Amino acid sequence: MVEGDSEERCTRFDDGRVRFSWDAERAVGRAFAPVLSLPRRTAWDVYLVYAPGVRWTESAPPLPTFWMHQLQDADPSRRLDAGRLIVETRRLLEACGSRSRPQREQCPHPGNATPAGSESAPRR
Repeated sequence: MVEGDSEERCTRFDDGRVRFSWDAERAVGRAFAPVLSLPRRTAWDVYLVYAPGVRWTESAPPLPTFWMHQLQDADPSRRLDAGRLIVETRRLLEACGSRSRPQREQCPHPGNATPAGSESAPRR
């Protein structure tokens, strides 16, 4: 999203639960912006966490189970707080079993959305 960004400069995560891809055309960022109710056309500087088993089955991506951002013009209650991101991610991993592939019913899901940003949705 800024001059000098490239696939080579991106960090790859050494964790099988993390998906990595480079989107030079920003198609994924444009798809997520309306899902996250962002006022801009492209979602970037966002941290999306999904429960295991969540799938992208519709034309629009699923709402993340939990997410935060580093944007000036988006919901301030979701502004990146690394401590909160860690706590919410750990909570989700503990609820779902961090080492195994749990049944979808064991994890939080859209019907159990709670305030304070701990919504759930399918994972891609």
